[in-house]
Amino acid sequence: MPSILNSDDGAVSGTSGLKSTGGNDGLLNIQSNGSTVLAVTGSGIAVTGTMSQTGVSTFAAGTAGAPSITFTGDTNTGIFSSGADTVNFGTGGTERARITSGGFFKASNTGLYVSSTGSYHELDNSTDSRAAYIYNSNASLTTDGVLLVAAERNTTNNTFYALTYYNGGAGAYKFRVADSGAIGTATGISVGSATPPTDGSAGIKFPAAQSASSNANTLDDYEEGTWTPTLTTDGVDFTSVSYSLQNGDYTKVGNICYVRGKLRTSAVTVGSASGFVQIGGLPFTASGSENAINCAYAVNWAGEEPLNGLTQGGSTTKIYLYYRSSVDGNSQTTAVADVGTGAFANELYFSGTYTVA
Repeated sequence: MPSILNSDDGAVSGTSGLKSTGGNDGLLNIQSNGSTVLAVTGSGIAVTGTMSQTGVSTFAAGTAGAPSITFTGDTNTGIFSSGADTVNFGTGGTERARITSGGFFKASNTGLYVSSTGSYHELDNSTDSRAAYIYNSNASLTTDGVLLVAAERNTTNNTFYALTYYNGGAGAYKFRVADSGAIGTATGISVGSATPPTDGSAGIKFPAAQSASSNANTLDDYEEGTWTPTLTTDGVDFTSVSYSLQNGDYTKVGNICYVRGKLRTSAVTVGSASGFVQIGGLPFTASGSENAINCAYAVNWAGEEPLNGLTQGGSTTKIYLYYRSSVDGNSQTTAVADVGTGAFANELYFSGTYTVA
């Protein structure tokens, strides 16, 4: 039968004391003011309220599936120890993080991060190594290794890289930010909506379509390419023009475009052509400002041979051609009558820069 030992300030009565129930459950309660604050059963000890500990509490090592320190209703989540001098943290029966005997903190959502296995985040206080990094060795990836490193020591000059990307599979550094703020990459950098370079070359890649900036100190475009120059007029065009040489290339930096071109006609049908002779097909529309183009070589024209050119505004992609008058030395526009119609005619090599609209 149950037994009760009550004590209230030394008296054998009151609401505080030790209570034992009868039967086979072996229940032993410690009460205070009529409420049970500690219950001892065959399966363990239950404490109601706050427990203060002034000594050392020792727990079993536990496992990821059954941590030694856990929570009511969630016994596969908590703290355990996988070995000497190691503290592990688990959720849902899987290890998620650990503090190693070396003082490193590792965390992962897979539970596989010991040594070089699995993907993990690590904090490392070694002055000769890494302060923090993310590691990935997932076999489904094409390469593996340290992906991201923060505060890595540069042993050459005893400075630190603030941020480093290292591809362990390739065995090479791909990206670094020095503590001075300098940025270094193994290949190229893309800006804006441009996709990263994939050919392994080093450089800055801009979007295919320029994202124009109104800031005078912002470089917003760079492009290299080819274009096809044509022989045309600003009036009625030639009926037909055939070429035995016709190519050009360009480099555009911001709103400045440098062009080179050369052409030679194999046959020209003049027809009702009129106006001034031009080179058409510029890769970008010229702005309203005139820009000079140099004609370095001109041969086999029917009349005056062009010595220079000029781009003009008005949403045009053409170069006006000019020659030097033998009468007064002034520049004159090249006319339709100056264009040869036979084979190997109207050969012209030219280059220059112009402002893009």
